[in-house]
Amino acid sequence: MRIIFLLYHGFSESSGISKKILCQIKALRELGHRVNVCTYDMNKNRHRVRMMDEEIIEDYGTGKWAAVRKRISYDGIYRYAVTQEVNMIYVRSFHNANPFTVRLFYRLQKAGIKIAMEIPTYPYDSEYKGFPFFTRCGLQIDRLFRKTLAKRVNGIVTFSDEKTIFGQRTVRISNGVDFDTVPLRKTINNNSSPTLHLIGVAEVHYWHGYDRLIHGLGEYYRQYHDKEIYFHIVGGVWKSIIRNTLRVFMNSLPTITSRNKSFFTDRKWEKSWMNYSTWQTLPSVVWHATAATSIK
Repeated sequence: MRIIFLLYHGFSESSGISKKILCQIKALRELGHRVNVCTYDMNKNRHRVRMMDEEIIEDYGTGKWAAVRKRISYDGIYRYAVTQEVNMIYVRSFHNANPFTVRLFYRLQKAGIKIAMEIPTYPYDSEYKGFPFFTRCGLQIDRLFRKTLAKRVNGIVTFSDEKTIFGQRTVRISNGVDFDTVPLRKTINNNSSPTLHLIGVAEVHYWHGYDRLIHGLGEYYRQYHDKEIYFHIVGGVWKSIIRNTLRVFMNSLPTITSRNKSFFTDRKWEKSWMNYSTWQTLPSVVWHATAATSIK
C-alpha cells in the first residue's frame, strides 16, 4: 500500500514525539508498505516549505504572508497524493481543524484516498490551560470544525478507550516500544545505597505529573526517612511551566535554606533560563530534597 504519513511540523532530535513518529513509520515500512513522510519546516534559506521526504512540494516563501499561507494552502499534498496514486493518508492531528483542512480531506476522499487521523491525546482541550491567547484562539477554531473534519476521515486512531470521537469510529491502539532502538537494561538492586535517584525524561508539561512527584517528596521529608532522594529532569521547560513548578516545589518542601531561597526570590532561575539558546543544549535540572541545588 502507498501511504503518506502527514505531519504539520518537522522533526527534532531531542523530541520524544519525533522518536515515536519515526518508530511508527518504521513499523509501517516493515509491514511492507511504501511510506512517504510529509513535514513542514524552514529550509536553510529561511523559506517556509512543505516537504515530501527530501522533496519540496510547496514553497510558501518568507515573511508574514508565508506564515499565513502554510496554514491555509495544502494544494501540494493533494497534487502529490493524486499524481503518485497514494492509497492512504495517515495524519497526526495537530488540533488544527479548520475550513482549509476540511477542504483538503474532502478532496482527498473524492479522489478515493482513505484517511486515518491519529489523535495522540483525547480529550485535549484541558491541555491548553495557561497557553498564550493566540494558541487558545486556534483551539476555538478547532472546536468549531473538528466534527466536520472527523466526517472526512475513515477512522480516528486513539490511545484511549473511546469507541467514537467527534462522531467518528475509532481504532484503539496502545503505545509501543521499538526494542531495536531502546534495548532492555539489566536491573541492579542496591537497597543499601543512602540515595535514590529518579529521572524524568520529557519536555516539562503539567500533564506529566512532575508536580505530584515534587509534592510527594515534600511529604516524604516531613516524616522519618533513611534515603536522600534526587529528582533529575531532562528536557525543555517552558517559562510559565518552570515558574509554576518552582512554586509547587517551594510549597511542598518543609525547609529551604536562606541561600537557596534567594535563588527563587531573586529570580536567578529565570536569568539562568534566559541563557539557554536551544532545547537541545538544556542540561538536567536537579532537584534536591531540601532545595534546588543547581541549574547549571
